[in-house]
Amino acid sequence: MGIRNIDAFDLYEDGETVVVKTNVEEADDQSNLRFAWYVFFGSSVVKKTGYQRKPYTFFKAEHLGRYKIKAFVRDKEGENKEEVECFFAADKKNSPLLFEKLDGDKQLYTPRITLISDEYYRFDIQGEIPEGSVSAWYVYTETSDDPIYKTEYSSVHETLYRFEKGNKYRVKLFVKNGGYKTSVMTDIFAV
Repeated sequence: MGIRNIDAFDLYEDGETVVVKTNVEEADDQSNLRFAWYVFFGSSVVKKTGYQRKPYTFFKAEHLGRYKIKAFVRDKEGENKEEVECFFAADKKNSPLLFEKLDGDKQLYTPRITLISDEYYRFDIQGEIPEGSVSAWYVYTETSDDPIYKTEYSSVHETLYRFEKGNKYRVKLFVKNGGYKTSVMTDIFAV
């Protein structure tokens, strides 16, 4: 018994029907095999099935990003078991209609810069970001494309920053969720 590989593809390129199919070794009698599936997006379970005869399943990709798929196969007596995993990227290449639909909605949030004391500014997010997202903040001077300050990605979506000298700046917010990254830049502001 053995799974050669798993194929995953977006049937209509819109995320509505992502097909996942196992390919088993030719010597296996497929009528004797049972298949079960888990599909994850981040830490969320998108789909979970019990064992069935069909060597395939479907799921709906509602978000852009990377989905982890686990396939389980066993014989009908449940004695021999095998597990294989693969990934499906719902992105511009694999799901172009889903990308087109969601790309316009991706910036439901904006970075907000607030002076909280004579020296310190708080960067936080105005609006909602998807659950499980991580964010990072980059600070740029008006004339440079190289950041003067960067934070690591974190599930805490705010940070404090002290500008060393008066100048014109802009701040870029990066948000990652399920392998899909977006960014939003503030307007230029003076300190």
